[in-house]
Amino acid sequence: MGTESIVAADIAYDYPVGLMNFTIDCGTPGFASEITQYFYNLNNSSFIARKFNPNTSAYFTIAGALVSQVEIGGLKAVKSVYTATDGGLLDSDGTANGIIVDPAGLGQSLFGAPRTGAGGTSK
Repeated sequence: MGTESIVAADIAYDYPVGLMNFTIDCGTPGFASEITQYFYNLNNSSFIARKFNPNTSAYFTIAGALVSQVEIGGLKAVKSVYTATDGGLLDSDGTANGIIVDPAGLGQSLFGAPRTGAGGTSK
């Protein structure tokens, strides 16, 4: 999912490769899953794992996410790893129903914007 399909813009961060919108069928309500995302042809120069909540139209930094530079098959990639719990903060449906819905991606602070992690929204 590209950020162009989201009605609220993040005023503090840019998303050069958009967001990944995915659903995980955990089977068990309340289950925690480790999420690993790979973004190819990027350098880990200042990316932060960010989340968009479509219910509140808010963006925020994913606490505890690890972002690193990796090489896979000779290609550079940025790897983001974090844990999401069904029904938790990173589950957009907000319900412990065995399914995690998680639009997330790599954000890069816009020039002059403070790195508070809070982000913001505008319409």
